[in-house]
Amino acid sequence: MAQVDSVEAKLHRLRERFIAGLPKRIAALSDAIERRAHEEVTRGFHSLAGIAGTYGLAAVAALSAEGEEACAAESLDAETCAYLSSLVDGMLVAAAETADLTEPAVEAAPKEEGRVLCVEDDLEQARYITAVLENSGYEVRTLGEPLDFNYALSTFQPDLILMDILLPGRSGVDLVRELRADATYARVPIVFLTRQRQIASRIEAVGAGGDDFLTKPVQPELLRSVVSARLRASRAVQVLIDHDGLTGALTHAAFMRRAEAAMQRSRRHDHEIALVMLDLDHFKSINDHHGHLAGDLVLSTFGPFLTRNVRKGDDVGRYGGEEFALLLRDVSLEAVQSLVNRLLADFSAIPFRGARGNVFHVSFSAGVAMLDPKWSLQQWKQRADDALYSAKHRGRARVEAA
Repeated sequence: MAQVDSVEAKLHRLRERFIAGLPKRIAALSDAIERRAHEEVTRGFHSLAGIAGTYGLAAVAALSAEGEEACAAESLDAETCAYLSSLVDGMLVAAAETADLTEPAVEAAPKEEGRVLCVEDDLEQARYITAVLENSGYEVRTLGEPLDFNYALSTFQPDLILMDILLPGRSGVDLVRELRADATYARVPIVFLTRQRQIASRIEAVGAGGDDFLTKPVQPELLRSVVSARLRASRAVQVLIDHDGLTGALTHAAFMRRAEAAMQRSRRHDHEIALVMLDLDHFKSINDHHGHLAGDLVLSTFGPFLTRNVRKGDDVGRYGGEEFALLLRDVSLEAVQSLVNRLLADFSAIPFRGARGNVFHVSFSAGVAMLDPKWSLQQWKQRADDALYSAKHRGRARVEAA
């Protein structure tokens, strides 16, 4: 119950702040109409239509929506400005009648995880979205200036993006179209959240690479539901992409991303971390003497074997062919050597049956390198490779440390 009270109290304060500042916003809109500042007027009506509806000010939202629609022409002539001014007068009257409006209740939200980047130039709307999503456990960063979009992407690395369409100087559709051209962000879910209701806007947004389309005002439960569903779907796809189909281990690329992130964390928190390279001994001869199906059986057994025998927070990767890698966090060299030697003994004891029915056993060689903070990822990998080469050179079925 405390969680519900907390978010309701926060949204109540935001609503009260918006209502208190509404006359000033309407006055600024009226001034922009007098100056015939087309973009400023359009964005002013657009923003008010969204946030007023969000806080239950239906009359203000409806008048604002009419104003935004009237701004569709390329310029504001005298007749249009007179009409817009009449709408503003109506908004002032409606704004004075907000005291008796009932605020909608907000249901409790299950806790979620994820980073959400909200590209929204209306500060009141951004605050509302932040309050709703942070109540669900999400980490939220808001961005009102499209020029800062690429910087926010690189520094925040969002798991999902909420994108308005009408932004200062740039279209949200253009930002998404450019983003989808970058393979790094090709799979980041993008949800358009905008006042634009026309079918043409939806078609354009989806065509640019949007995954969903919500219109303002949006209820907290719907916003949280869409964000949660899109993140779940994205993570499910990412799991399939990041894991090798035969062994269940991380792919080479996914493992190296984890290693890079682990290096950064280790440097910040001064934690010991180990990279272990493992190579199945005489694997070519297994394929030659027992058949490729037997070789695949060894691989499909080795990956899950490693995963079962490391901690939940550690990573197992298939580096390529019969070569695997372990990323072991917060561990000493002695503990790593003890673990890998135990893995070697246990795996070597597993019996495999070849194509002709004969039983055989498989060992592996391993090289261990503890991270030196001065090393690059490639230097770290090279040290583990050197240790692996030493293990193979000294007879295989052994563990060597760099």
